[in-house]
Amino acid sequence: MSLYDSNKVLQHLDVLEAVAAGATPAPTHVRIEPTEACNFRCRFCWTQDPERLEALRGFADFDSTGARRFELPRLLALIDELADAGTKAVSFVAVGDPLVYPQIERVIARARERQLAIGVTSNLAMKLSPALVQELAACNWVRWSMNAGSEAAYIAVNQPRTHDQHAVYRRVQDNVTAILEARRRLGSAMKLNASVVVSEWNEADIEGAAEFASRLGIDSVSFRPDMGHQRQDKPSQANDRNAAALAAVQARFTTPGFAVHVETERQEEVVFIEKDRDVVCHYSNHSIYIAANGDVYPCCYTRSDKRYVIGNIAGQAFAEFWHSPARQAHFRTLSIASCPSCPYYDINAQLRGLYEGQASPQELHVPGISPDPFV
Repeated sequence: MSLYDSNKVLQHLDVLEAVAAGATPAPTHVRIEPTEACNFRCRFCWTQDPERLEALRGFADFDSTGARRFELPRLLALIDELADAGTKAVSFVAVGDPLVYPQIERVIARARERQLAIGVTSNLAMKLSPALVQELAACNWVRWSMNAGSEAAYIAVNQPRTHDQHAVYRRVQDNVTAILEARRRLGSAMKLNASVVVSEWNEADIEGAAEFASRLGIDSVSFRPDMGHQRQDKPSQANDRNAAALAAVQARFTTPGFAVHVETERQEEVVFIEKDRDVVCHYSNHSIYIAANGDVYPCCYTRSDKRYVIGNIAGQAFAEFWHSPARQAHFRTLSIASCPSCPYYDINAQLRGLYEGQASPQELHVPGISPDPFV
């Protein structure tokens, strides 16, 4: 049972029809990284792993000190530009943590005022103002990077940047409780989901993580294996090695109000195989990633390597960038065979038929009760 679906682009008939008509629709979903700063040093994070950084051969581009971040006026203007262009959803993510960004509540509020669907990924362990708690409760979803349940495992995996790491463990529980209470007061439909990256540092805490998430009253917990951004010779064995423990917590803790997801798809996708070299990244016409310095990447998986930068919107309006000939042609330079680890082969293979005029919007359209804007 998975929490994610990479084919949600096909739920949006209006987008498919626009492409078929030769138009250039705005990206349906834009991931925005307000800052590169983070209050954690997670062991599995590629920014903290010397071996993974070495594998990028000097092409990694980030500054975890927080020196690079969006200026607030530009970030607020970007939200307006995306809404004006027709983007349907934004999610605030980061090489670091978006909630470290000063006045992030103003940014989330602007997105809400512009009627964009909003998602936030965070470790939720920093001090949260009442205003920020209120804004988080009004989002469509919040993804909590939890990674462990017991205090010892939580500290060992996440490595908070503070002398009082025990206080962080207590604070994150208080924050989660406050967000859920604000959700109740607002009558919000926001979903609060926890994420656990299964690695050598927390394999013994799988049951503890499920119990922790369930006890706090959130909506679900998702377990996925630790994997690098680059292609590998063989898939990660983290989930296979812990299959029995994952199956046990899924059976024990799943209830009508709480789901346990075990993500397995990426274990195979990370392996390099000779897929159709004619399949290029049509997906990057529908969802992009904007880094804290304004660089635009095709997706979060290419964010680790500055060679994949499409352009920069720090000093130009988004519409100017989006409709530029260079941007519109860029997706054809990204083949599935040459990109890093990629979960978007299936959606790109299907979109190829649309872009090449071999499949109609109606043939590809996957109807739903309400199309998910977080493609």
